[in-house]
Amino acid sequence: MCDADERLDRAPVPRGEAPIAGASTVFGRRWPLAPPWTAAAGVCAGLALVALVDPREQPLSPPCPFRLTTGWWCPFCGGTRAASRLVRGDVGAALRYNGFVVALVPIVLAFWLGWAVPGRVAMLDRLRSRSAAWGRALLVLAVCFTLVRNLPFASGWLRFPGA
Repeated sequence: MCDADERLDRAPVPRGEAPIAGASTVFGRRWPLAPPWTAAAGVCAGLALVALVDPREQPLSPPCPFRLTTGWWCPFCGGTRAASRLVRGDVGAALRYNGFVVALVPIVLAFWLGWAVPGRVAMLDRLRSRSAAWGRALLVLAVCFTLVRNLPFASGWLRFPGA
């Protein structure tokens, strides 16, 4: 790390305030909540895009590299269409496109809240302290979902995104 980066990381803390872990420094000012709110703005922009342009009629992303390489649907295949249906309030169609992505929404929202407002809600702090275990569990679930959805006897929402 260069000296300039170290100076940015050690931005002066105003008198009487405790330093905030993970605070960002931009143009000499401390922005403790910049990363979570920047991420939220990006997600909102993506959701606005899928609300305005229906991905069933107009493809919004390139083909899935996992699907192109292996011929299997990845755990996120159908996720853009599921998000599009969720934004429109059609939970049933979203589940048919990708139930795994729909199930991830409340989990991701809880982790984001723990990141955006640290120390405000004890339950979210406990959740955040166990994030590595949650990450491993979600990885195992994603692998299991991928394997099951690509088995020949899988049907409906498991087999094909949009069936």
